[in-house]
Amino acid sequence: MAKLLRIHRLGFTLVESVIALAIFCSIIFATSLGVKNYQARVDEKQSMQQFKNVFKNTLDEAFLTKRDYNVALKKEEHSALFKSNDTDSYKVLVKFPDTVNYIQSNSTIQIRRNGLIKPQTIRFHSDLTNINYVYVVQMNWGEIIDKT
Repeated sequence: MAKLLRIHRLGFTLVESVIALAIFCSIIFATSLGVKNYQARVDEKQSMQQFKNVFKNTLDEAFLTKRDYNVALKKEEHSALFKSNDTDSYKVLVKFPDTVNYIQSNSTIQIRRNGLIKPQTIRFHSDLTNINYVYVVQMNWGEIIDKT
């Protein structure tokens, strides 16, 4: 009878295995949420940087090609369309993440063929990071300044 009481355990019980699996799954789940949030923040920063770069390139393009250009900011589509008034040869669409909203209603910014532009402020708001992205367009050469 003494031999029956001396049973050696060589493995985990079912309850121990389930608890270990639950801990492991919760760690993986928490990590994946952090990575997803990080990726969304990176996408937001990249789209805002792309907007600034394309805006500057459009100013240069207007001056060099002596053509008028428009920047159509569309609130519902979360996008900015840069295009030439004369032809469709220059057309760039900057798509913002759904978390970034253009604060004003839809508007069009005109860039003149000599690169001149009237001064204005362009505002975006991020629902993800709660950051207001503010870009000030200076008079004449239209240099875009990030006031974020």
